[in-house]
Amino acid sequence: DENLVAFVTPSACDPQSIKQLVSQSLPPYMVPAAIVPLAALPLTRIGKVDRKALPCVDFDELYHQDIVLPQTPAETALVGMLAEVLKLNGDQISTGSTFFQLGGNSLMAIRLVAKCRQQGFVLAMADNNRTYTIVQLAKRMQYQSATTGREPYPIASGPVRLTPIQREFLSEDFQWPQAYQSPFVFQCSAVYARSTWQHVVAELP
Repeated sequence: DENLVAFVTPSACDPQSIKQLVSQSLPPYMVPAAIVPLAALPLTRIGKVDRKALPCVDFDELYHQDIVLPQTPAETALVGMLAEVLKLNGDQISTGSTFFQLGGNSLMAIRLVAKCRQQGFVLAMADNNRTYTIVQLAKRMQYQSATTGREPYPIASGPVRLTPIQREFLSEDFQWPQAYQSPFVFQCSAVYARSTWQHVVAELP
């Protein structure tokens, strides 16, 4: 799996300040998981950036500082799933970090949502794409799995426009509108007795 990493020059810059600045104009999934200062970018013979010569980033070491361990069963379960999806050491995942700070991207977000579903939890894709920390995500995951798996729909009030089919139906002056029927014709490959069809119709609710 790939993580979004930004290599910047000069080496004296502050990676955290750059990340905060970038996050003001980019959605969370486009903010680099790591910003690596370099004295100079490695170049090829023709003057292009030599990607193969860029240093590798150890994400386990990157997120080893200020680790906040999970405190609830939901946080523990979520950290375990994150470790599997992001291929990180679970002991080095801080619950104060966001999904994208841990190196996640939009593709990994889909995998995490699917993994949660497999484990009996419900995590909304929209929540995962926001800047929620692991603690906040775990709370929302608990809430949604404890109810119906969905956030409650807001109560709507006020007039509601008719759909085209509703307008057409009401424009007709039916004598018994409550008995509106939709006729269908079916062609069967076998011959059935009339009594068989009568029995089928009688069993309909």
